[in-house]
Amino acid sequence: MIIGALFDRYSYTPVMVLSTMITSALFVTGIIMDQDKYSTTRNAELPKYSNNFACSLLKPFNLIFLLTLFSISMGSALVEGLVFMYFRNGLHLSNFLMGITVMITVSFEIPLFFIGPVLSRTMGFTYMMIVGLLSYSIRVFVYTLATPDDIMILLLVEPLHGVTYTLIQMSSVYFMSELAPPEYSNSGQTVLSAIKAFGGGIGLLVGSFMFESFGTEFTYRAFGTFIGIMTCLFCLSRKCFVQQNTVYLELTEI
Repeated sequence: MIIGALFDRYSYTPVMVLSTMITSALFVTGIIMDQDKYSTTRNAELPKYSNNFACSLLKPFNLIFLLTLFSISMGSALVEGLVFMYFRNGLHLSNFLMGITVMITVSFEIPLFFIGPVLSRTMGFTYMMIVGLLSYSIRVFVYTLATPDDIMILLLVEPLHGVTYTLIQMSSVYFMSELAPPEYSNSGQTVLSAIKAFGGGIGLLVGSFMFESFGTEFTYRAFGTFIGIMTCLFCLSRKCFVQQNTVYLELTEI
C-alpha cells in the first residue's frame, strides 16, 4: 500500500532510487552487526577466509550463481508484475479467471515448501535450482501459445510458478548460507535479498520497455530463452568449477 502510494506520487524511478539506498544501508548495517557479534563473543582470531567474503562471491561458480539468481529475479518480476496486463489486454481474461490463476499458484507453493526437506534430500539443492529455472522457461513459452479461445493451457502451467518460486527460494538461501563465512551470515542473506530486489526492478524496467517495443510474445520468448541460457551456464559452471569450490561438492549428496 505504501509503495503504491509512492509510485502514484513520485513515479517509479525516485522510488527505486530510494529502495536501493535503503537496501544499501541495510547491507552495511548487517556487515557491522556481524562483525560486532563475533568480536564480542570470540577473542581468537577470525578464520582467514572471513575477511574474503567479497572475494569468495567473485569465484567462478559463485559469481555465475549470483548472475543466475539476478536473471531469474528479472524474469519473475516480469511475470508477477506484468502478466495480468497480458491476461487482461491480450487474452481478455475475466477477473474471476485471473483470480483462479493466483489460487493455483499459491496452492502449489505451500505444499512444496512443506516438503522442502524431502526435496533437498532426494534432489539436492543444485538440481532444485535447475528445475526451478527450467520451470520458468517452460511457463513463459506456453504463455505465448495461449489464445483467448484456449485459456486452459494457462491453468495447466500456472503450477510451474509455484515450482519456480519455491525451489529457487530454498536453493538460493542454502547456497548463500554455505558460501558466506559464519561471521558474515547476515551479510550473505542481505546480499541475496539485494540481488533479488535489484533484479526485480531491472526486470520490470526492461520488460516494460520490451512489451511496448516488441510485443508480449517476443518479450516472454526472449526471457524464456535467456533463462534457458543461464540454466545451461549454471550447469556448465558447476561441472567445470565445482572442484575449485568444495562447498558445493555435497549439494547433490544431501
